[in-house]
Amino acid sequence: MLQTIQQTGRYYPDFRQSGYLKEIPALGPLYMQILRAMNRLNFIATDETHGNGVVFCFAGMDCENGAPLDDLDSFLTFINAHQNAVASLWKHLVADPDNILLQVDFYPDFFNPMLIDINDFQFLMPPVIVGSPFTYKDVNEILDSLAAGKFHQSAMPSNVIQAHLPYIDQANLVNAYTANSIINPNRN
Repeated sequence: MLQTIQQTGRYYPDFRQSGYLKEIPALGPLYMQILRAMNRLNFIATDETHGNGVVFCFAGMDCENGAPLDDLDSFLTFINAHQNAVASLWKHLVADPDNILLQVDFYPDFFNPMLIDINDFQFLMPPVIVGSPFTYKDVNEILDSLAAGKFHQSAMPSNVIQAHLPYIDQANLVNAYTANSIINPNRN
């Protein structure tokens, strides 16, 4: 992804190329619901390059205290404080030293990032298991809110918000961190 951004100026995600989806094909229907909503809400016409995937991101805000997560230290402190909510994602990121965490800056006034609490997103991941505090009603409410591009107040808020991007431009790229620099912040 980073190499594509540096070479062409823009990265367009494509679920057809997703190793994660190949590894967990049961996520396909949920990912396609998100993609269809992203394209519809943001008037993205699908062609060979555009509209074939979304970039999954952490939104840069600590919802508990309203603090922006605008540097690596504040982001890592936030992730550490919410490790139960992001444990599997974080484990995947730091497992491979070649993985890269990108810090991007986007202006949601220009598109709808379809914000969702990470607990709601993980609840929707198959197999959907309904149990306290989530109900069958929550499944439809979360999916309807996501499709409408409206934030749904979670039954079990993690305060970690997932955002979705249709692409990443070179101009949006703030910084890139290797998995090694995340694990060992004093080393780059």
